[in-house]
Amino acid sequence: MKSKFLSAVRKIISRSILLRLFTSVMFLIAVSATAEEYGDFTYTDNGATITITGYDYNGSGGAVTIPGMINGKPVTSIGTSAFSRRKKLTDITIPDSVTSIGDTAFAFCTGLTSVNLPNSLTSIGDNAFYYCGLTSVKIPDSVTSIGVYSFYHCTELTSVTIGNSVTNIGADAFRYCTDLTSVTIPKSVTSIGDSTFYYCTKLTVITVDASNSSYSSLDGVLFNKSQTTLIQYPPGKAGSYTIPASVTSIEKHAFYYCTKLTDIAIPASTNIREPAFTCCAGLTAITVDAANSSCSSLDGVLFNKSQTTLIQCPSGKAGSYNIPASVTNIGYYAFASCTGLTSVTIPKSVTSIGGKAFSHCISLTGITVDAANSSYSSLDGVLFNKSQTTLIQCPSGKTGSYTIPASVTSIGESAFESCSSLTGVTIGNSVTSIGIVAFRDCKGLTSITIPASVTKIELEAFDGCDKLIGVYFRGNAPSFGFHLFNNARQVTVYYLPGTTGWKPTFADCPTKLWPPDVK
Repeated sequence: MKSKFLSAVRKIISRSILLRLFTSVMFLIAVSATAEEYGDFTYTDNGATITITGYDYNGSGGAVTIPGMINGKPVTSIGTSAFSRRKKLTDITIPDSVTSIGDTAFAFCTGLTSVNLPNSLTSIGDNAFYYCGLTSVKIPDSVTSIGVYSFYHCTELTSVTIGNSVTNIGADAFRYCTDLTSVTIPKSVTSIGDSTFYYCTKLTVITVDASNSSYSSLDGVLFNKSQTTLIQYPPGKAGSYTIPASVTSIEKHAFYYCTKLTDIAIPASTNIREPAFTCCAGLTAITVDAANSSCSSLDGVLFNKSQTTLIQCPSGKAGSYNIPASVTNIGYYAFASCTGLTSVTIPKSVTSIGGKAFSHCISLTGITVDAANSSYSSLDGVLFNKSQTTLIQCPSGKTGSYTIPASVTSIGESAFESCSSLTGVTIGNSVTSIGIVAFRDCKGLTSITIPASVTKIELEAFDGCDKLIGVYFRGNAPSFGFHLFNNARQVTVYYLPGTTGWKPTFADCPTKLWPPDVK
């Protein structure tokens, strides 16, 4: 079930990645008009040097050697998207003349298992080896920069050697390299981007050269030089962990998906104001030193010092949980991915609940709110605002069919997200808006009827509803956000005669008149 949360996280970043890839493709189209051919390669002549701009989709594939010279001129760069999606490629040898590898140069070369990077190379572009089959990489000492997402999702990558001249490792550079077990950061590195080793689930050790002036490591964990900031806990590192007393802050994604972490102790020095341990499936307890001035713990749950804000319930906590009466605020993602949690009781004191507070709690079947609460209410285990005009959260473990109460006018963001066991949802005639990702990953839905009252549906509202076939609209075409039916490829949109605003497609799905036999 962790994969569902991973899917959601991937989608959050997918739009920015797709924008990069789209820009790269547009660049490739722009240069193709002047490109010349050399065997299976296309290239542009820059006057004194050559840039490889493409490789024939129908080329021989296998092991490919890029020429060092064309027409007596050195090949110095591999252009944007030059080899992208050439899935027949298994091995690439790059000549010593090449100094740069462009953005998305080898992206989606899923059969590419080996690449020889020359000692002349100085930069590796963004997304350069995105989604490749590489098993090992040796980045030469000549390279100074590794681009963002450069080795993203190279799931077969077991070994990487980072050269001694690299100063910058881009954000997400090794994200989802799930077979990577260890990595050494050389003394030259001065910048490591956010989430560089995120979801490297077998990574147990990060080692930093002792001479590095910006970073350090201790017990395989990555810190800044002074060890006041914990940057990355290796996702594959198992057991319990005590944060060093020198640490005052934790990077946002430092512990994300550290599924083998069982319990963690936070010293008096460390300030935590947001959920730092999301998706640590094995984590059952968070313990805070009593002398800590910014946060505290109770029954293994993380709070601010006064226990008025519930910051994080550990993902491995199971069964029912009663939120303490002192709590006024439940933080965003506070219970996210608590897959063993079955029920939650919210006291009358709570006045604020952050976004996605109960997302992906796949065993959660009921949320109960104290009747005296002035801000929230519950009905049949579902969370609403006090007046029950906004449906905030249907618990992900709810099964069967569900009828939204007639009082509801708004279905909130993520309200039914990952309710994969729901087979039907009836939306009342008072609902006017459906929030962002409201029904994302409702895998059991095959059809849904949208009443005429709905005038707005936010982006990705039905993303991942892969069994959804028919969406029936009773009124005029509403406004809608991007990727409304993303990853729901079988959808047909039906509309009634006499309604307006309908075109041959709606949100990239075909439209048809409502069949008379469907009520």
